[in-house]
This record gives sequence, structure tokens and C-alpha cells, in this order.
Amino acid sequence: MNEPVKQLPDFLRTKDFALVADALEQAGGEWRVVGGAVRDYVLDLPIEDIDLVCNLDTDAIELALNKANIKTIAIGKAFGVIQALMPTAVMPSDAGQGQFRKYEIACLRKDVSTDGRHAVITAADDWQMDSGRRDFTINALYMDGQANISDYHVGLQDIERKILRFIGDANQRIQEDYLRIMRLFRFYACLPNFTIEAGALEACYHHAAQLHKLSAERICQELRLWLMGASCMSAIKFSVPIWQYFPQPLCLIADNYRRLPLFAELCTHYQSAYHMLNQQQRFLLILALLTYDKDDNSSQAALLKRQLRLANHEEKFLHYMCVQADFTADEGQLNQQLDAAGQASVLAGLLLHRVIDETLANMPENLYQQAIKQAMAYKPQQFPLTASMLLDAGLVQGELLGKVMHHSRAWWAQNGFTANATDCLAYALKHHAVVKG
Repeated sequence: MNEPVKQLPDFLRTKDFALVADALEQAGGEWRVVGGAVRDYVLDLPIEDIDLVCNLDTDAIELALNKANIKTIAIGKAFGVIQALMPTAVMPSDAGQGQFRKYEIACLRKDVSTDGRHAVITAADDWQMDSGRRDFTINALYMDGQANISDYHVGLQDIERKILRFIGDANQRIQEDYLRIMRLFRFYACLPNFTIEAGALEACYHHAAQLHKLSAERICQELRLWLMGASCMSAIKFSVPIWQYFPQPLCLIADNYRRLPLFAELCTHYQSAYHMLNQQQRFLLILALLTYDKDDNSSQAALLKRQLRLANHEEKFLHYMCVQADFTADEGQLNQQLDAAGQASVLAGLLLHRVIDETLANMPENLYQQAIKQAMAYKPQQFPLTASMLLDAGLVQGELLGKVMHHSRAWWAQNGFTANATDCLAYALKHHAVVKG
């Protein structure tokens, strides 16, 4: 069924998109925008990722783009996908791609076999056959260059009804790829005022024990989107039965989601502080909130790194929030923490521990507000003392030198970053004598 939409979307009119579309057409291909971009356009939501389907095979798609001098990535070629990178303003979802906007172009596909994690594909004959391998009705919408939408599974009707529903049999769709369990709850968290079809929910509960088959990277990708959704708490509440199949500490999400209302209220009250964190840091903050166990938090960051394949700097950020820092309203101690860990880590820690730590939760509001303001006003400072100064003063290279530098810097930070190089050197030499003695 073809349905006209209200006006031509902005993304169909950009220079970047025109270059990609023209390259495919010059090679004799037809294309459609598919999935999230069409869904979000109909819903009047911001459009980030733009995916296309083309009736050329992947070799022809790659060749057509390269002939147009468009940079391509063939990492998904085995699954029928070529990525086109256009040098333009970076989109929010493309952090880490550099100054490129990414388009994914897939050939028309159908599944030959699936194992719940990967699919073996072959070429499809038409758009409707391609649509049959997609997950939800609202994601199987195809838009042509005149903004006409082809809807093969009453996705437009489901958008109007605001219901999340699998295409065809829910059990079959999930068994093809168990990640669809995570995706269902992620879409519920991110799409405003949607409900989940009862049969879809039951199928997710029934197959949740198979979630262990998914890679850590795919689970993490869904969680990053899920936990940033406006309806994150409601999605977790509906998903409680699935978390028993995740290892510690992820399984704690089923219980700890009740912390979210207090956390949301806190972040609303201290909105400026919360928004000083970037999106990645906010995700890690919410992840820490949902997995924190005050009786056993020493290995939380390391476990999450392994279970979600987090980067080293993400583990460090989590570890500081959950284990390393002892948050108080003491100005000197807070300065030391700001110097040692940075503004974002301290702000995140202050927000986290206001909810989960009894001491910080009971801190008088005026003192807590003072600590937040101090952290927000912090600017990185240059420590005036250098190792060469200590060597010139007679100290020798080695572990002791590092300890003297560390303690001298902590003293400098605790005293408001005001001591000059001469004062810091005097303190360091005095501290050296104490340590050496």
C-alpha cells in the first residue's frame, strides 16, 4: 500500500543524500529510505540515522558509490550492507565517526536461515519480500524520492495507534534474532506514548532465556539507547522478567530501577549540572545507578566492562563513581577529586551518590548545592611543580619521587590551587623528608 506524506522530508533534499541517491541511480538502481528515518518522520521526531535499500547487489552498490568518489566501508558486506560516509556535519548518533555522516545502503534481502544471532541472506526480488525480514511493523516503511511511503504491514496504522507489534508471528521474529527482545523494550523507552502488543510481550518473556547468546557489543548498543529514553523506567518495569537471565551486576536492574524517579527529580533540579555531562557519560551514570550494590561494588566497573565490552576510559569513569570517590561537602577534598578525576567524574559521582549513598543523601541541601556549584565552576589547573624541579633539588628518579609528586599535588589542590611553584617545592621537600625518614 502506498501512502503520500505531508511534505518532502528535509533529509531527501540535502546535498549529501542527493549525491548518494544519484550514484545509485546512475548505476541503474532504484532505492528507498527504510526503517527509522521514515518512522520518525511520520512521528515528527528528530531523524538521525538514514538507511536505504537498493535493488542492486552489494558489489554494484559499492562500485557505484566509489565511482562517485563517495567513501565506503564494507564491514557489513557479508550481511548485504555497504556504508557510505559523506564529509559533512556529524550527526548525534555518529559520535566517533569523525566529520562524516553515515548512510547504510542494503541490497534487497531475504533470510535463508537464522540462529537467533546471525542470519544467512540471499537476494530478494522486491521491496515487499525485503520487508518480511524486518522486526516491527513501524520499521518496515519504505519511502521513495517523492516521499511516497510503501507500507506492507500496516505500520502506518500501528504508528497512529501507537503500538509496538512484530511483523507476522512474534515467536518466529524473536527466534530469528534474540536481540529483538532488547529492541522492543528500547523502542518502548524511546518512542513517546507507545504501548506493546500483549502477544509481543509474552513472546519476549518466553524467549528471554536465550539472551545469553547475544554478543556483549549488541546488548550494549541497545542499552545505550534504552537507558537514555524518556520512558526508560516504564520499559524496565515491563522487562523485569528478562533481567534474571543476565549476570551480576546487570541482573540488579530488575530491582534498582525503582531508584529512577528520585534520580530523575534530582537531575531536573540540578539540570545544568546533569547537562554538563555528555551523552556517553549520562549513559554510564544511569548504568551505575541501576547496577550499584552498596554491599559489593568493588568489581562493578570491571564486570560491566567485560559484559558490555566497554572501553577502558568508560570503566575508569564507572570505577571512580562507584568505588574510588568519597564524596563530601569539604571544599578541599572536592578540589582534590576534581583535579584527580576531572569535572565530569565528580559531577556524575555527586549525582549518583545523592541517590544511593546514605551519607550524601542526608547531606543538608545547602551543603550539597554548594558542592555541585563548586564542581560546576571548576576549571582545570596547571600544577606548577615539575619532576625536574625535584630532581634539581636533589631527589632521584624512582617510586619515591612519584609519591612526593602525588602528595604535593593533593596538598596543592586541597588548598585551592593557590600555592606557587616555590611553595609546592618547599612542601614537597618537607614531605620527602618525612617519607624518607
